[in-house]
Amino acid sequence: MSLNWIDLHYSGTIYSKKNSKQIIQVHGKPILISNKNAKKNEQDMSAEFALQVIKAKWHPRGRYSVSMYFTRKDNVRRDLDNLTTSVLDALVLGNALPDDDINNIKELHIYDMGVDKDNVGVSVHLEGMSYGND
Repeated sequence: MSLNWIDLHYSGTIYSKKNSKQIIQVHGKPILISNKNAKKNEQDMSAEFALQVIKAKWHPRGRYSVSMYFTRKDNVRRDLDNLTTSVLDALVLGNALPDDDINNIKELHIYDMGVDKDNVGVSVHLEGMSYGND
């Protein structure tokens, strides 16, 4: 049974946090850090989601079905699951979801909508779900 829903959108290239790691040396030891561009992308995306959440007066409660529709600027090979992780983290930071764990996400649907240089980004549909005694 549907309880509530919201549609969110982020326009722009989405960076994979997993594929954007850098190794730096600190006191002679290698440390893995996030790339500055990926970190900035996450901040931009979460800020955009937060504005949409506030405007819609969205207050997440319960468990959700999450659908993501990715549109790319080119045909460069990307791992869809890595892009999904970046978006889920931004949804949590933007207060669209309380967390991105299995206690909050019941279903996850990921769609590659192909190349459209004029509409690069991701559209996200969150829908509250209730199954049995959840």
